[in-house]
Parts: sequence; C-alpha cells; structure tokens
Amino acid sequence: MGSRGIKSAGTSAPAPGPAAIRRRRGRGSAPIPQGPSVTLPRSYRQPGVVLTDHHFTVPLDHDRPDGERIELYAREVVANDKDPERLPWLLYLEGGPGFGARRFTGRQAWLERALADHRVLLLDQRGTGRSTPLNRQTLPARGTPSQQAAHLTHFRADSIVRDAEAIRPALTGGAPWTVLGQSFGGFCATHYLSTVPEGLT
Repeated sequence: MGSRGIKSAGTSAPAPGPAAIRRRRGRGSAPIPQGPSVTLPRSYRQPGVVLTDHHFTVPLDHDRPDGERIELYAREVVANDKDPERLPWLLYLEGGPGFGARRFTGRQAWLERALADHRVLLLDQRGTGRSTPLNRQTLPARGTPSQQAAHLTHFRADSIVRDAEAIRPALTGGAPWTVLGQSFGGFCATHYLSTVPEGLT
C-alpha cells in the first residue's frame, strides 16, 4: 500500500536547532512534507525513557484516499540508554475495541522487556485516545442510524491494519516491524498477519 494518502502532522514545539532536528529525524520521525501545517514531532523524557508524539492524517476510507480524513496519534517509546538507530520497531495494539494505547510511566509491565530490543510505537487506533474520536457524542452527527452503521464499518480491524501499513513506511523507511496485540489488539495482529504478512517480521 505504501504511504499513499498519508500526511504527517507533529505537535508544536519550540524551534529546535539543526542538531536537534537531525536527532529527531534520526529517531524515526515521519517525513516532513512541504506545507505550513506540519511541525516536528515533540520529544520529551520520563524516568528511563524518551517519548516522541507522532500525528498522522489518513483517509477515513482507505479505498477513497481523496475523501474525508482523520487523525491518528501514536507515542514512540525508546529506552534512554539505547541508540534508536540500532533498534527495530515494535507496534503495540491495545485491546478493546475502543481503548487508546495505555500511557506508561517509565518502563512498566511488558514494556521493560520490549525496550531492551525495540523502539516501541503505542498507537491510538482510529476512534480512540488522542486520535480523531468515535463516541456517543460524535456518532449522531453522522446522520441516520443506517448512515451511522456505515460509518462504523471504517473502524474495524481491517481499517486499523491499513492505518498501520500507511504509517509504517514513514517511520521505518519501508522496513517491516513486529506487532504485539493485547485482546482485541491480538485480533488486529492476526488480521495483519493474514492480509499483509510482508509488513511484519
């Protein structure tokens, strides 16, 4: 699928110097396209880790790339004693459906082990967390019950996998990554393996 129909949009941050720009780009930030609406992703520290916020816009319907667009948010986590340039990516898909990725403080739970060998991307799946929301406040604006039902079809595992494939080249340079899913995220990981195995290690 490549990165067709994807645009990166970072969180505003104080203007960095050239060295900071090189460092952030080297950490796998999405390519910075032309246009004033895009800023560098923001990096900050918590005990033991460096966090980077990533924002992307992708089509609501990947079969209609010129149609409505939604925003995806993802948080990159790297151990502060590791060189991210030497680490492969691990995509984490939260359970649910309907839950954004958990917000870790430091290296809790399974993250401690994952950070030993990977740079980890915690994706807020479409409709959840800091991605464009889908909830009881936003859904009625979609119209009739049948129109709402049609809208909901864009938030299944197949669309989540296509989102992941859209952002993967921007982060990994086209290299495959590892996926880890919890509960519903595991179903998404299985769908990923079934439909786009070349995107996974």
